[in-house]
Amino acid sequence: MGDAESAAWAEAEERARRVALLMVEFWLYGMRDYAAGWRIADWYAERRARLARDLPEVDGVPADDRAALALAMEIGLPFQHLLDPERVPAHLYSVGLEILRDP
Repeated sequence: MGDAESAAWAEAEERARRVALLMVEFWLYGMRDYAAGWRIADWYAERRARLARDLPEVDGVPADDRAALALAMEIGLPFQHLLDPERVPAHLYSVGLEILRDP
């Protein structure tokens, strides 16, 4: 990997870390402030609805539930990856989505 590629990778990792920190801060704020919590929950609901449009029902598991699982990966995997990139590689998100889309 060249210097430019290394710098781009480091910048992308730093941006992902900052977004993860921001998400944690929003979540904590939502846990402390009831009204803010509902707005954050609404944002999660909108994201799940968008994800559900692309997911079929499989084995009796509705698309909405599968979207909740996808969102859990979307939020949880980056948190794990940023702390432990060796054992939680970034590509696991796309692997997980493939499993959810085409079981």
